[in-house]
Amino acid sequence: MVSSWPQMRFLDLSYNALIGRIPRALGNLTKFQMLYLQNNKFDGVIPEEFGDLQKLKELYSNYNELTVKIPASLANPQDVQIINLGGNKLTGSIPLQLGNLISILALSLDSSSLTGETPPDLGKLHGLGILELNNNNLTGSIELEINLSRLRV
Repeated sequence: MVSSWPQMRFLDLSYNALIGRIPRALGNLTKFQMLYLQNNKFDGVIPEEFGDLQKLKELYSNYNELTVKIPASLANPQDVQIINLGGNKLTGSIPLQLGNLISILALSLDSSSLTGETPPDLGKLHGLGILELNNNNLTGSIELEINLSRLRV
């Protein structure tokens, strides 16, 4: 079915009771700009294929039941502005590659059971206005650069 949507730019499935895994085939819709999957019961992984969504601007998959590591491939779409994965049961640490998201405005990974070091390069994301890392088990520090005047932590 997904292959019949090659021009799809926006998909909003939020606030339903959808279950199961997020379909990997969504990563084949290369024109996606906004993908809203929040407040469902999706479990398992965030598909690696989401890294192929080069036009992606906004990804909301918060408040699901995702339980696996954040894929480093989420840092591939260089124009992504919002990533919200908060309120899941993710494992592992924040991928270092997320510190390379030069266009990111909001990164929300709160209440997600994340562990390990906080990537220091998050402090170099000059456009970052919202960084939500609360209610995790993170350690380390973030070197906030002086020109992060929009940052709300």
